[in-house]
Amino acid sequence: QADLLRETGAGLVLPAGDPEGAAAALLEFLRDEERLAAARRAARELADERFGRDLLAARLETVLRAAAEPEPTPERELQSA
Repeated sequence: QADLLRETGAGLVLPAGDPEGAAAALLEFLRDEERLAAARRAARELADERFGRDLLAARLETVLRAAAEPEPTPERELQSA
């Protein structure tokens, strides 16, 4: 998910194992109004494009339809050929 944030600019990736560095980076991020506004826009766009309700419903439908199909067996494969 850190890669996703880096790619899209939709948030801030904080350094692991460095609480002081993370706190400093977070304060800098929150104080930079332009950067914060850009991250908000990018986060909204990311949410709409990758995690929108209609998109997730379509993905779920695809998974459920695939799960509901009978598993192929040699008998079925010969019958359909």
